[in-house]
Amino acid sequence: MDGRKKLIAVCMLSAVLALGGCGRTGENSPVGTPGTGPGEGTEDSRHGADAAQEGLELEESRYGAGTAPGGLESEGLPTSEPEEILVTQGGPYGEISLRLPAGWDYELCPIDSPRLRTCLYGIQFYPESAEEGFIEAGYVDGFGVCGTGLSQTKRTLAGREASVGTYDGHAYWDFVFMTEGQEGLAAFTFSVGNWWEEYGEETYAVLDTISFDPDTKEGGVCLYGEDCTAEEIGLKLSLKDITSSGATLVFLLYDAQAPQGELVWGEVFSLEVFGEEGWESVQPLPGNFAFNSIGYELSPKTARETAAGNYLLEQEVGWEWMYGKLPPGTYRLGKSVSEQRAEGRKDYMLYAEFLLN
Repeated sequence: MDGRKKLIAVCMLSAVLALGGCGRTGENSPVGTPGTGPGEGTEDSRHGADAAQEGLELEESRYGAGTAPGGLESEGLPTSEPEEILVTQGGPYGEISLRLPAGWDYELCPIDSPRLRTCLYGIQFYPESAEEGFIEAGYVDGFGVCGTGLSQTKRTLAGREASVGTYDGHAYWDFVFMTEGQEGLAAFTFSVGNWWEEYGEETYAVLDTISFDPDTKEGGVCLYGEDCTAEEIGLKLSLKDITSSGATLVFLLYDAQAPQGELVWGEVFSLEVFGEEGWESVQPLPGNFAFNSIGYELSPKTARETAAGNYLLEQEVGWEWMYGKLPPGTYRLGKSVSEQRAEGRKDYMLYAEFLLN
């Protein structure tokens, strides 16, 4: 389970010990969000429930199964909690790591994780005893703040100057931005008020251990480009789950009233790489290639409505069969969308740029 360790507290009431425990909730349930906490008809998704099995009491957290702290197998021998845990999350801009003291838990959040609130990827951490709330530390490619009710101070963290921001004078900080060689690293608080008095100062100790290695990169990420949107038909194109072999196309109909006719798209796509002379076509493998001649309708009837009232349609697309696995680089995928009007057809070309490592 995401490489996380399971901390096991064993109470020995007999000469023979047996281990047992409760399962965890689904991986796609963000902590501290409605429907996942205690008292809402489910078990606590933050920590496994206590269980008793032949005189053994087991408390389970979310680190994953199979090993005791320090890598020792759980063989009925009591083990002590580690003083610190090194936590690492890789991503397309570099690797993020930090150390958590005993008594803290965490969730790894790779790129496109549904748990993420603000960062592109990173680590969510919180006290084990907290029923809700967490801090999200990770990489951001841009974040704006306004001055209304905002106060900012400077603090040295991880040996570098950081900017700490707090809104409306409450006890906890809202964001921390790292600078001086660790640009892009940031941390944000979510629903931490109930435990901040006890653990707030310790959050600075955690952030004091954060590090960023821009030379260790993995995965892909969609980039913003002006050509990803066709405003005339209220449509935006992006990608997620990007690998060297393919990705998931994401069509966002953000203005369902904009199209004057039926929107249709097919399986044909183009692939370009950014080189010394700008965008260049990726050369296909030797052989003959053809796309299926099929059309898909994009409308509120065929797409999924989002919480914001937009419409979302996703489809997997693979390119290994035509181009092979792509090497690291900056690419863009082109898709044509047609608007079928009574007076005729109009075509729009949208591009989704992405970085691949």
